[in-house]
Amino acid sequence: MDKKEVEGIVRNGYPEQSLRRLASQHGIGVDRVRGALRRLKAAGWRPQALPLPTDAKAIPGFPDYSVTEDGQVWRISPAKTRAVAPYPLTGATSHLGYAVVLLTTPEGKKHSVGVHRLVLMAHQRPPRKGEEACHNDGDGLNNRLNNLRWDTCKGNQSDRVKHGTSNRGEANGRAKLATKDVIEIRRTFAEGRSSVREVAKNFGVSCSTIDGIRAGRLWRCVEQDTDNGRD
Repeated sequence: MDKKEVEGIVRNGYPEQSLRRLASQHGIGVDRVRGALRRLKAAGWRPQALPLPTDAKAIPGFPDYSVTEDGQVWRISPAKTRAVAPYPLTGATSHLGYAVVLLTTPEGKKHSVGVHRLVLMAHQRPPRKGEEACHNDGDGLNNRLNNLRWDTCKGNQSDRVKHGTSNRGEANGRAKLATKDVIEIRRTFAEGRSSVREVAKNFGVSCSTIDGIRAGRLWRCVEQDTDNGRD
């Protein structure tokens, strides 16, 4: 790819996309893209700021950013790596399936924040104590305002169960026990047949896990059909 082609990439993609992302998309070195931008500026070309959508609202706690009702997050002030603003941010998808963006506070601290939280914070209100941002349809990438709400942790978990996205019990990839194991553990204590240490050894888990199951703190998704009182 020659210099003119790289300059064309910069003309067409900057500042909507960062120089680093343009370089990555086209398989060229970021230094070549930066060099193309310098040559263009020396020749009199100036990148034009993109118009901020009319429904974009400021995000509480992050004065340099706004977000639209459909979940597009914008930087509204120039950044060190991009002198032209406003421009939309390119986010990522978390391991839990949520759209996230990296925001910087005025103090320079960086925070990875779920887009669904930002939409509700800007277009509705900040969360009250104990509230979580919930997707009505269970799609963590559908961050339109009409698909979001603040709810309790219990309400959020009920959504996950309804939509089949819950990671409780055996659905959790890190779970060492199965539902039948939990039922057997509770039955063991109900009948007074063994100690916490012995049960933990038999099932290959820690004593704290067994005690949590016996006390009802863990595996609450498995209904207790036995009396599992403490010794």
